[in-house]
Amino acid sequence: SILQQFLDLDEDEQILYRFGRRLGTFQSLEDLHDTRQRARVIQVMSENDVNPQNIDSLIDQMMQRFL
Repeated sequence: SILQQFLDLDEDEQILYRFGRRLGTFQSLEDLHDTRQRARVIQVMSENDVNPQNIDSLIDQMMQRFL
């Protein structure tokens, strides 16, 4: 299942996907293999110092800006 595929990813890949999904860059897990999309998400994550400890609060902040 898609959920199991996500859970099978290592923590860094899960964070990358979650953040990319919220950015609207990733539409499916397959997008993790697209080097251009992946590079864009990594760049935005780097600019925002995204890490396992702050990803939830950063996503919440992003969602508030869109509302």
